[in-house]
Amino acid sequence: MRKHTHAFTLIELLVVIAIIGTLIALLLPALSRARATARDIVSCAGLKQILAGYSGYEQDHHGHLMFGYAPAKVNGQTLTVNVLDQSYGFPLADRYPWRIAPYVADLWSLIHHHDGKPDEPVASDAPADILDKAYRLSLSPTFGVNSIFVGGHQGVFYQGFDSLGGGNYTPNYNGPAVFYQQDIRHPSRLIAFANSRAANGASFGLEEGAGLHYVTPPYAKGHNWSWDGEQIVTHKTSLLGLPQGWFTEQTVVGFTDTHVERRLPGELEEMSLWANKANESDYDPF
Repeated sequence: MRKHTHAFTLIELLVVIAIIGTLIALLLPALSRARATARDIVSCAGLKQILAGYSGYEQDHHGHLMFGYAPAKVNGQTLTVNVLDQSYGFPLADRYPWRIAPYVADLWSLIHHHDGKPDEPVASDAPADILDKAYRLSLSPTFGVNSIFVGGHQGVFYQGFDSLGGGNYTPNYNGPAVFYQQDIRHPSRLIAFANSRAANGASFGLEEGAGLHYVTPPYAKGHNWSWDGEQIVTHKTSLLGLPQGWFTEQTVVGFTDTHVERRLPGELEEMSLWANKANESDYDPF
């Protein structure tokens, strides 16, 4: 007796292929979202480590918060940071990364989680290359500090520091920025760091959307940005650090009590989240 074997017809094969294609089309967006969310979670963990270092800095400085975007000289002292056992001032010491680096293990991987870590300087590099690499590491991190209202922003533009003349400044303790942990009214509601993406940065040598070392509040010397329900809309042509997520539409935000949250930018338009002295949602002391 001859055995009969059953084979798939062409139509059956096409139906199976169509079903598989449909399933893949349904699954890929979900997998992409899951991957993005996972990267956000890793970013949250990294910011938690950075905030622990931020707290360690404050404890070592008797409750004085780390300067945000600092002038080259404060109270007669030139600010310096240590890179490969050498001391450097401007333009490394004015930005937060090299000042917080001694307090955070593997800092550069944590603050360049969005685009891959730039090369770190090594002892065999020429002095000019060490400075260049160190500068690049500090310029475009994943997270920006809320320097305008926490720790002070250099010069007199945002009243974070008062000029003493000769390029020397002193913190403006009576101004809009807070400088001491004990003076923060609601530590669990005051932003210390957040995802920061540069806007209008071409004239500063930055690619649009690159990281930035400070994050800009919605109001400060006018209306900087707003949320239209789908994206951030900028209202300035000056350099801004937008609180925009890197992997999802949510922004990774760290608060001065060291806890971390993920929030939509539209949930960050309330100025009490940015300014310790804010008494209204569009507070702008400038």
